Amino acid sequence: MVYLRDSKLEVLCDNRTTPLPLEQIRAEIGDTHPGYCTLRFFGKRELLLTALDIKVEGGPEYPGRAVAAYHCPTWPAVAKEWLERNSKWPTVGLKKKIEKCGCFVAKRPHAKSKNPIYEWQFIFNDAEKLLVKEGLTKSQLYVYDIFKSCLDYHSKHLQFKLGTVHVKSTFFYVCEMINDDTFEESPGVCFIYLAGTLLTNLMRRDIPNYFIRNNNMIDHFKDDDIENLIHILEAVRFFPLHSLGLMMDGRGYNRSGIIDIIQRDGESYMKKMDLNKAFCHLFFPMMIRQACKIAKTSRYRKVYEKIRDARLLLVLAPMENEKPVYVPSLGNLIKQSLKDFDDKTVDLVATEMEESINNHNSVRKIKDLTGGRDVGGFGEINIPSYILDNAYKEATILNTYGVILHNADRNYEDASTYYASALDRLECNSFEEDDSQAEGNKCSMRSPHEQFEHDGLTLKIFRNIFNSGVLEKLRPRMTFLEKVCLRMKNTEYVDFVMEAWEKLGNPDRAAEFHSSFLEHLSNT
Repeated sequence: MVYLRDSKLEVLCDNRTTPLPLEQIRAEIGDTHPGYCTLRFFGKRELLLTALDIKVEGGPEYPGRAVAAYHCPTWPAVAKEWLERNSKWPTVGLKKKIEKCGCFVAKRPHAKSKNPIYEWQFIFNDAEKLLVKEGLTKSQLYVYDIFKSCLDYHSKHLQFKLGTVHVKSTFFYVCEMINDDTFEESPGVCFIYLAGTLLTNLMRRDIPNYFIRNNNMIDHFKDDDIENLIHILEAVRFFPLHSLGLMMDGRGYNRSGIIDIIQRDGESYMKKMDLNKAFCHLFFPMMIRQACKIAKTSRYRKVYEKIRDARLLLVLAPMENEKPVYVPSLGNLIKQSLKDFDDKTVDLVATEMEESINNHNSVRKIKDLTGGRDVGGFGEINIPSYILDNAYKEATILNTYGVILHNADRNYEDASTYYASALDRLECNSFEEDDSQAEGNKCSMRSPHEQFEHDGLTLKIFRNIFNSGVLEKLRPRMTFLEKVCLRMKNTEYVDFVMEAWEKLGNPDRAAEFHSSFLEHLSNT
């Protein structure tokens, strides 16, 4: 049997027979990208299939380009992990039903395939249909639809956008983590969590396919395209009400029904920070589960940080008209969270806690990093103790608030102040390799990976301040930018430095830096 697949990811049945008997075709996972395979035909002679030679058309009922695909009646071994995944959603019964659907294999190679002529893609259309039809509640579907509409609206100006498959896979993972009744009770919080999850995936440069986890569906995306998408998701995540309002007004939606419910719930969450409800029943358990997963990899500092962050949110939660929630001490919470692990693991995580507490025992506010000024209304926000004296984390926070003001409020002046303050934090903690061991130098040598992260963040913030249009805050920091670019040895960043100097009205300095870069390359 041949199946057709149109541009809307809908699989359609065709009555024509395939040129080759299906029982003699085998999917093989060899030198292919995860989520893809080669098809080998075992007949009178063995050969690798390169196409399904049938002309198909969408027709008036199914407009768009149609693609022929083979139906695989059994669940592929490459997706076995999904069947065995330990999660409450979907139910075991629904998983068994989906397993019987099998999957499809269409002639669509990965964008960076080594053998595009022979590579085919696994497609799980029937599985997705069943998940949506029988696995999702009305409230879950509403949250997904509104989030997708919001994201599409705010990214419509981008040349490169996320597809339905990226958002849908992320949403399915979120459904594994959040109980369906939470979508009914707190749709706004679920909307925010979905935005945060997708944002985190983009920042990690990894959006995993829902059925084949190791299939990173954006590993072929250009970095600039990902950065543009990150800016959009940051605005939606940190200013959900603003983003929803703009989307509804722009599309002429009536501010009623489920959109209004999500907006009201989100407003309650953002204004009151009702963390008792949101974190006691939703985020807190998830963060503890994540800590336990990390503990299996022996990354004890990360385990401590995850448990610490979960407790911090409970500590900050207001107790309006509710019985105060019992918040255990950090040491007891570590023991409770890791009760299924051996004593050695608990002791190692507790050691990380003690070292962190001993190193950080003061509290500051955001305004302390911006010259004492309350810029954009964020100045009174406390900086968590574990961020103090860490230039990279301080700069990351400052850049985040700059992005919020930049994208959501279009407040470029205040945004540029946060960007400039972030650069100052990085510059004061920067050092040259040749004098890093000088007496009195407070900076310890960074690993190449840490240095790359610092330099990458520096260049990202420079781009942000450049895009804000407030170039005068760029001028006094150009020497720092030049040093970072020379260290990175990347021609793309050199072009950016030259463009910045030209925008600042100094083309001679741009040419001078270009010559310095070429000389630096020849010497190294």
